[in-house]
Amino acid sequence: MMYRLPRHRLLVEHWNRVGVFFQFSTITTENKPSSNTFIIDYLMKKCGLSREKAIKASSRFLHIGSSEKPDSVLRFLKERGFGDSHIRILLSQEPRFLLSKIDKTLKPKFEFLEELGVSRTDIVSLVLKDPNILWRGVDDHLKPSVDFIRTQFGSDLDLPKVLKRSWKLLSLNLYKTIKPHIEVLRSHGVVDKQIQRLFLKNPSFFACNVAVLKNMISRIEKLNVKFRPGMFIYAVCAIGAISVTKFEAKCKVWNSLGWSDEDIVSAFEKVPNILMISEEKIRAVMDFFVNELGFKPKEIPARMFALSLDNRIRPRHEIFKILQKRSGQQGKVNLGAIADISERVFFKRHVAPYMDKIPDLQMYTCQLRNTQSRDEVVSL
Repeated sequence: MMYRLPRHRLLVEHWNRVGVFFQFSTITTENKPSSNTFIIDYLMKKCGLSREKAIKASSRFLHIGSSEKPDSVLRFLKERGFGDSHIRILLSQEPRFLLSKIDKTLKPKFEFLEELGVSRTDIVSLVLKDPNILWRGVDDHLKPSVDFIRTQFGSDLDLPKVLKRSWKLLSLNLYKTIKPHIEVLRSHGVVDKQIQRLFLKNPSFFACNVAVLKNMISRIEKLNVKFRPGMFIYAVCAIGAISVTKFEAKCKVWNSLGWSDEDIVSAFEKVPNILMISEEKIRAVMDFFVNELGFKPKEIPARMFALSLDNRIRPRHEIFKILQKRSGQQGKVNLGAIADISERVFFKRHVAPYMDKIPDLQMYTCQLRNTQSRDEVVSL
């Protein structure tokens, strides 16, 4: 009969053997040169990383001893428009891209974006701002996201322009982020055409948590304002661009310059963007109309604060001064002419008929032409 060691003795001998093995392995590892030396040198020399960042990034590369794969990744990125500085920024954020599979991970994402019409320059910007997009699957994430956007906002939407303004869209679950925003806006009377226009202009608005949008609407409702049809969406954008603290600070400025709280709310109803005007501009416009033109604070229409003081209000006022001096007429400036008509109409109605008779108009005409909106070009 074969003698067997008691069970507890077997366990002891087993752990003794394991212990010896681990000790041997530990000693071997300690005596072996650091496996990170190669990748640290590579990240510094080939990728431009500082030694500190290279050491930090090297923890992602424990089993690299050859430059073949990272060289192919760098070559691919450079062929797609990445410069040395771009590569340094990208690998500082996500060093693991250096081991990406080109045909499976990188190439499909670049080809997909190029097919959408996104330029290579913009793709570089996209990847630098949101590297995680390269880890997203084309068929299970990117394509469904694009299809969702086109379904919600129209197939003719300028998608490259939208993505340029908010790269994060392609990294989000759009159904969970955009859909609730649309439903909330519709419930407050915002029509689809306005929602589409807002998405094109400010897609990041739809990327925030819907609770943020609800909070904006709650702040508006507390003001008890009544908007004309179509103005609500502008109020939401305006109130969202200013914190409660800054809003209260601006109200104090208005109050100090002669406007009551009711005047402020009334101005917000007519020109929601008035909330986004800086305190400096509020004071400058108020000073111009009160101290130079003789208006009382409550007589100044809200729309005046939304115009450029130096590029529109002052030049047009100077023209009226010249015309009044020529005709001998006195009185307050025509605010409607200053604010509400296009440059083309203003020139045709108030400048062109008098240019041959009043040489001084030439100077102000040039100023108008150079400072007005690029969309309105006057043929002099």
